[in-house]
Amino acid sequence: MKLKESEKNELERMTLNKTDGLGLDDKGRSSAKGSKNMWNSMKDKAQTTVSLEKAVSYEEAFAKIEAATGIHDIDILVKNFI
Repeated sequence: MKLKESEKNELERMTLNKTDGLGLDDKGRSSAKGSKNMWNSMKDKAQTTVSLEKAVSYEEAFAKIEAATGIHDIDILVKNFI
């Protein structure tokens, strides 16, 4: 259930690469299209960060459940819960 380190790294890499193509003119000024691209990029980065935080939160919650129940298989845990 743990988020693999490679998956975390990939999410972080994707987040950092979202700043490409911001629509700057040849003098480095932001165009209307650039502003929209920048906004979308920042929004995507925030959503990715929230997703990563949720995944970590779920891992921590499952670790607590594992410790309390001694059950390490999610399928067995769900079956017992039902």
